[in-house]
Amino acid sequence: LIMRPDVIDLTVVAKGQAEILEMIVSENSPVVGKKLKDISPRDFVVVAVYNKEGDLTIPKGNTQINEGNRVLVLAKTRVVPLVKKMFME
Repeated sequence: LIMRPDVIDLTVVAKGQAEILEMIVSENSPVVGKKLKDISPRDFVVVAVYNKEGDLTIPKGNTQINEGNRVLVLAKTRVVPLVKKMFME
């Protein structure tokens, strides 16, 4: 069940304390061109990145986020709006 139309997929975990979101990184996202280690995530972690060709990467600190990447993010529910803003606006 998708409760947020701007998110490809959403799964609520940990009794509602966290969510796994699947999103496509927008061209205007402030994280485009940055490496994960430079994003300084708090209360969330990027668990997978798919490039435009659909190739899966389990990201590390040096993984660069690019426009059009599809990302899976595990986030505490309270920071989901911030995560969406970082990757989709």
